[in-house]
Amino acid sequence: MLKAYRLFLLIIACLSLIESYKILVYNPKFGFSHVAFASQIADILVDAGHDVVVATAEMDLDIKHKGANKARIYQIKSNPEAIEIWTKNMMKDRMWNMSDDAVSQFEIFRTFYHAQALMRSVIIKDEELTKFVLEEKFDFAYTEVFNVYMFAMFKYWNIPAYAVGTATCLAEDHYSFFGVAFAPSYMPVMVTGFSDKMNYYEKVKNLASFAVSKLFYIYNREMFTGEEEINAAFGENFFSAERDIAQSSFIFSNSHPFLELPNAKAPKMIEVSGIGIPEPKPLDKYWLDILNLRTDTILISFGSLAKSSKMPAQMQQGIVNAIKAMPDKTFIWKYETPEDNVIPKLDNLILSNWVPQNDLLNNKKLSLFVTHGGMNSITELAYRGIRTLCIPIFGDQMKNARLVSRAKIGIVMAKEDLIFGEKIKANILGVLENTEFKENAIRLSKMMNNRPISSKDLLVKHVEFAAQFKKLPMLDLESINQSFIVYYLLDIIVPFVLLLLLLFYISFKVTSKILSCVFGSKSFKEKRD
Repeated sequence: MLKAYRLFLLIIACLSLIESYKILVYNPKFGFSHVAFASQIADILVDAGHDVVVATAEMDLDIKHKGANKARIYQIKSNPEAIEIWTKNMMKDRMWNMSDDAVSQFEIFRTFYHAQALMRSVIIKDEELTKFVLEEKFDFAYTEVFNVYMFAMFKYWNIPAYAVGTATCLAEDHYSFFGVAFAPSYMPVMVTGFSDKMNYYEKVKNLASFAVSKLFYIYNREMFTGEEEINAAFGENFFSAERDIAQSSFIFSNSHPFLELPNAKAPKMIEVSGIGIPEPKPLDKYWLDILNLRTDTILISFGSLAKSSKMPAQMQQGIVNAIKAMPDKTFIWKYETPEDNVIPKLDNLILSNWVPQNDLLNNKKLSLFVTHGGMNSITELAYRGIRTLCIPIFGDQMKNARLVSRAKIGIVMAKEDLIFGEKIKANILGVLENTEFKENAIRLSKMMNNRPISSKDLLVKHVEFAAQFKKLPMLDLESINQSFIVYYLLDIIVPFVLLLLLLFYISFKVTSKILSCVFGSKSFKEKRD
């Protein structure tokens, strides 16, 4: 009996090995939400029985995340200058005063691209990393679309297939990689904060923002892709950013079909929003006691990048004034340095440099979430059925905030209005006293939690499918191989228009000649008479 049991266990172990894939996830430490998203992907694949290695590199030393909790970790050598750029990035201090126009928003990314370029040079020359990856013989790889150079490395390391992802919604550039035309008439540029229904002025501004986005990409293309540097190292035409990104088996976006703006998509685009939400844990007595202090409890958090402690004094005072004006409500404010004594002590205010956000959102005693509109925060509150006052700061938060107003689960407020305590109070009460917001939040939560196929299943099944069948060219739209002229049928339209003009010209000349002959002959006869 014991021998039979051992044989059974051996068979099960062998089967698990046969079905298990070796997967590499590249997860550099910049932007906590980006690190967390890639980490969740890695850990979910580990739970599915796969051997996952997360290759990570220190970039922003303020991020304490390991890179993954369950996967194996491989630490890549970092570039000291890239660390300096990210850790001491003045962008963190300027966010609150930054303009929300497209030019200012895109200018932020120049710093990011520069740090990426420095890190790229390190990885290309890292022989120890290359040796490790080649020895591991990975079946599949994943990284975010921002790490463009990694698609060249996956190719250099002989990894047969890979997927790309984004911790945000799909940005305008992502569509073109997979052959889908971005339509500014109903698809808002990520940083504009418009909906799919735009008035004339918004369409003009959206089109201008799209043009700025394209010009910015063209102008910074080498810094973004590193094609020249990579091809100099690995051979002429070894790497083409557009070509090699398009060869990804799938692109996973941190968006949800019941919340995201609907638009045209390629077969390779898979929405997996919600995978980054950890299972909620019971709150301890400290937090439960806070939630039970008053009827309404409001959580205020602006994420990990836009720190409340760096907020201009006038904005901080505006929030304080609003809290003072609502003594019947408890406020929990994630404030990074409560010991600085900048924020006065109030009976209904709890300052904390850390809050169990996911667990608080899961508690029905929490009435409202005042958030910056990061994709993870929007997803969490939507899954938990919590109403929100959304105050976007920069980047994709502008569009995410529009998702809130479109779903009618909260109100959007400009960050510049934080100096007005009365306006903050009016918006908070406007959300709390509107029963439609609560009903919509509950309904949206039920829909997202009952999606016919869960985000985790979509992720795992598509990764396993790609690892088994490798690259999937049958899913590619033919448009990725077409030039601008062919895609927009200019090769047909232009000759056709020219032909019409030629026919019109010939008709005009013939008609003129006939009329000239007729009237000329008549005039001649009249003169003779």
